[in-house]
Amino acid sequence: MEDLYNHWAKIRINDKEVKQLIEIAMSPSKEVLMSLKEENRELLSTKYLNFEENVLEFAFSAPSQLEDTTKGTLFGAYNGYWMLSEHTQFFRSIRQV
Repeated sequence: MEDLYNHWAKIRINDKEVKQLIEIAMSPSKEVLMSLKEENRELLSTKYLNFEENVLEFAFSAPSQLEDTTKGTLFGAYNGYWMLSEHTQFFRSIRQV
């Protein structure tokens, strides 16, 4: 895994690409994914758009995205997404209590 992470740390990724990855990963259905792919955002619910905005805000402010060694890299984006996933699972489990 160390070799893979070191490789990812060398791959540059911009904010638009990070946003696209997050949109794909967070799509709750094929219909949402198709609307995003076809750039028909007006078909998406306000609830989904607000959720996406919160996810993006969290991912772009994750400490791993802000470090000099990972900012703008695939490794930084992966760490931001991983932290987001942990955060989402934590709050999901709290709401169920």
